Amino acid sequence: MLLTSIVFSEGFSFENSNAELEDFRTFGKGKNSLDVKDKAAIDKKSVWNIHGKRAKIRGDFTDLFQFVLKITDKDEREITITSPQCEYNQQKQEIKSTATLLVVSRGLRITGIGYDLYFKDNQKVLVIRNTAHLFLHRKQFNTKK
Repeated sequence: MLLTSIVFSEGFSFENSNAELEDFRTFGKGKNSLDVKDKAAIDKKSVWNIHGKRAKIRGDFTDLFQFVLKITDKDEREITITSPQCEYNQQKQEIKSTATLLVVSRGLRITGIGYDLYFKDNQKVLVIRNTAHLFLHRKQFNTKK
């Protein structure tokens, strides 16, 4: 088993370079844990992790394939987003795609085609561009797991 860990310092950029990763994983806390100086503030923010089959890095953009994004919010609610493909902009911390999307959380399931995921006013915003379907399961929605 080959384990690879890559740590980037603040301001690091892949500008003018190309790299490919297979079976990658990364994780973090909050929007950008490097910007938070207070450890208690970090612990109160959401935790996220990404796993994917493949990533292709092109400068500040990364193409992610067969990826799963899991977010655990401050109330310990887990949200899972899966998609066959997207483009991640490292500088803007935005994800964009024309591919399908599945969002699953306690009592909630959302599907759609084409999406944007970004931060606005310190909140995560998900915009589904086409064919959005929302399924609510009332019994599961109101119970904590």
